[in-house]
Amino acid sequence: MLNPDLLPPELLKFSQYLDTNYAPSNEEIHIISKLLDGPSSRLEALTLEIEKLQNELNQKLEEHAALDSQIAEYRALIKSPIRQVPEDILREIFVRCLPQDHSAPMHSTYTPILLLRICSKWREIAISTPQLWASIHIPIPHATPYYYSQDEAEMDDYHTKATETTKKRATAVDSWLARSGACPLDISLFSYGMIDSTYCEEIFTVVRKYSMHWKKLDFVCPADCFKTFASLSPSDVPLLESLTIKGDNEGSGTQSFLWSNCGVFEASKLCEVSISQLDEDATSLPFKWAQLTSLTLLKFGRTRNPPTNRHLFDILRQCVNLVTCRIELPYTPPIVVFIPEDNFSDDPISLPLLQNLALNDGGSDITVYLGRLLVPALESFEFFGGSGWSDTLSTKLGPFLSRVSSTLRTFTTDSKIFVGNAFLDCLRACTHLTSLSMKHLSSYAIPNQATSLVKMNDDFLSCFTSPDENGEYLCPLLETFECRASPAFTDPGLYRFISRKQSGFVPDISKLKRVVIPFNRKQVVLLTEELKTYIEDGFCFDVTYTNSHYFQTQFSTLDGLPHLQPRLYDSEYYN
Repeated sequence: MLNPDLLPPELLKFSQYLDTNYAPSNEEIHIISKLLDGPSSRLEALTLEIEKLQNELNQKLEEHAALDSQIAEYRALIKSPIRQVPEDILREIFVRCLPQDHSAPMHSTYTPILLLRICSKWREIAISTPQLWASIHIPIPHATPYYYSQDEAEMDDYHTKATETTKKRATAVDSWLARSGACPLDISLFSYGMIDSTYCEEIFTVVRKYSMHWKKLDFVCPADCFKTFASLSPSDVPLLESLTIKGDNEGSGTQSFLWSNCGVFEASKLCEVSISQLDEDATSLPFKWAQLTSLTLLKFGRTRNPPTNRHLFDILRQCVNLVTCRIELPYTPPIVVFIPEDNFSDDPISLPLLQNLALNDGGSDITVYLGRLLVPALESFEFFGGSGWSDTLSTKLGPFLSRVSSTLRTFTTDSKIFVGNAFLDCLRACTHLTSLSMKHLSSYAIPNQATSLVKMNDDFLSCFTSPDENGEYLCPLLETFECRASPAFTDPGLYRFISRKQSGFVPDISKLKRVVIPFNRKQVVLLTEELKTYIEDGFCFDVTYTNSHYFQTQFSTLDGLPHLQPRLYDSEYYN
């Protein structure tokens, strides 16, 4: 828009030709040029003045930014809450950042390594806090890469890298544990399949230096790797309370020592033991059985010393202070003849403190011995296995469940090991059950001639919300429902099950607190929207329709911790 005050009046008569196709004459061009001389000079003067003012503004902006930055630093000094936290409180916060369900990985995105990368003060505090370095997870590099290669040069390159990684890792472990001072140590060590014995020796030699401070050990290694520890005596491990060993002879050839000679097993404070895949008679192991509060025996005595039922119950009779017990027998071929029941003592097996019991029978019928168990405090029971005797499972397992029903709150099993309606019969015995979990873990189960009539479908769900002919509901106090056993529930059926439980219209059944179901199908109904009101009230709806798996990279310090994934900007430890 034209401003007539900025231009000579004589120009205004030409304004009618603006924005048109009018072609001025030579005389008009000369007149217009002369009339624009004055305004053009004024425009140049304004341009120079604007540049001058712009330069002054830029200087002021730079001064403002510099001053603002300096003031912000001083304000942070006096206003940042974290700066006011006393050092002892900060140390306690750091310690509480450590993982609670596994040992600390040597990884830059997890405590304590992460704390070293924040600032110099935090680094100094972290390094000087022994408790931060009293927990460590140590993966041992594999002897061969994840992939198979016939290229000799490629394999040599892998072994060179694996050797270098092992040396670096051993040095890092030594530095790490040295910072722990006199703190009791929680150490997990992981390897798998074929490994180079020199890799094990390098790491184990470092770890053994700190045996006087071991409190909790969790080792997953080929059995022969443990010969480094076989010569340790009980006095070498005075603080050891928890020991987990998963040995796999398949990865390392013949075992060169006897576990029965291992002095670590006789540690004076040892009260939690988990032993897996050891090819030796468990009853020969020199544990102080009466001292144990937690016992896990998985697939022990697989080849040279296959266990009998007598072995199992001889051990249990001695473990009078058990609170948690998990036993998984190795697979027993159908042709094996077990000691008849009549050859066993009828004396009860009293475990007055036992709260958690998990059994996998490996194909042998051990349910008959459940009748001899006196477990007045049992709260959680897992049962897997089953074989040709599954047709009598409910007649043996049912009475045991009825006997412990007043205290039993959690039951985990595989519905496929039951025949006919036996699974429902067992659930009816669990009158006070609050948590039910169904999984397919019965790898030893022999297919039954008469399969289970109970399918994981909508009809099964309706049993929990509809009364039977006697007006009773199945597991009326149920609050947690988990099904990982090939669920065939429909989305509408699952919605009906949850909504009926949550409605409160039936006073005799409890509301659900949590439902866990991983579907291997696409979602049909957006149940999170349908159940939004219940979810907002605290109901946990953990239902997924996809399965995700994460594979670590080669030489990752997260190997052996399958639930952890590297975070953004991931990198390894001290490289």
